[in-house]
Amino acid sequence: MATCRYFMLVAAALALAAPVDSVVSMAGSSRRNAEQTDVTPLQKLVSMLDGMAAKGKAEKLEEATEFAKFHEWCDGLRMEKEASIAEAVEQIEQLEADIAKAKADAEVLSKEIEELEAAVAKAEDELAAATAVRQTELADYTAQHKDLSESIYACARAIETLKAKSEDVPQSLMQVRSRPTMDRYARAVIDSFLALSTEAGAPEANAYE
Repeated sequence: MATCRYFMLVAAALALAAPVDSVVSMAGSSRRNAEQTDVTPLQKLVSMLDGMAAKGKAEKLEEATEFAKFHEWCDGLRMEKEASIAEAVEQIEQLEADIAKAKADAEVLSKEIEELEAAVAKAEDELAAATAVRQTELADYTAQHKDLSESIYACARAIETLKAKSEDVPQSLMQVRSRPTMDRYARAVIDSFLALSTEAGAPEANAYE
């Protein structure tokens, strides 16, 4: 429509700007042409403007159709992007919640690990101390066992000798008692036996072989 108005204004300006003679000449020519074709220039101009208007309307309809298609495509794309953004926002919120939970769990587990490491270190220290005590006790037991074994062996030999020579018992016991491997308990037993033998008036013993 704007194009049509433009051409009408141009035509009117040309008509007003033309000289009178030209107008008269154009009028005469128009009469002659009208007499010949019965179509005036104004009718031609109107016809031309009508054609341009129809063409403009057709182009406008085509542009409107293309714009409607483009607008529909834009609306679909906008809805798709909005849905994608909403889904991404939801995923981000879920991931942030998971990250926060993972951090909290990591802190709790770190504290538990520290406590377990401290417990393990304490247990290792206690094990080392207990091992040292057991080793000391084993060494003491081994030495004591050796002493007692030697004392038992000496007592067994003494008993055998006493059985063979009962009259030499006090002398033999004295010799057994004087051994450095004898412990205090065995010496006390021998002393008690010798005291009883002295009180009973036992005969003088021979030398222990």
